[in-house]
Amino acid sequence: MRIRNAVAACAVVLVPAIYLTVLNAANAPVADAAMQGDKAAVLALIKQKADVNLYSYATRIFDFTDTPLKVAAAAIEKTYGITILFENQKLYRCRITTRFDNKTLKEMLDIMAYTLKFKYYINEKSRQVFVTGYGCM
Repeated sequence: MRIRNAVAACAVVLVPAIYLTVLNAANAPVADAAMQGDKAAVLALIKQKADVNLYSYATRIFDFTDTPLKVAAAAIEKTYGITILFENQKLYRCRITTRFDNKTLKEMLDIMAYTLKFKYYINEKSRQVFVTGYGCM
């Protein structure tokens, strides 16, 4: 149990460090506060346009704004360790604007499928998602 808590504590410290490295944060007080786990400081960094989707594998938060479906699928693949296969490449042109906070793969796919009018099938054994549909205009 102690090892698990130690690993969790290390993970919490690493996320702000990654944000700071990617953002090349010059504001030392904000950087120091983030490293101390100050949630407000971390939110300030995110407001500075950090790409939330780069860290979705750790946070399970996705924020898509007019994002091509192919790009959204790549972020989902990385986070859930799956492969998403599109039957029709016209689906790549579909764009999505939404935010998912700690949703399951199925919940996200259900919302996206309803919104973009596609169907999907999850093969859990092969860890693949098959997407079918006509595509977007």
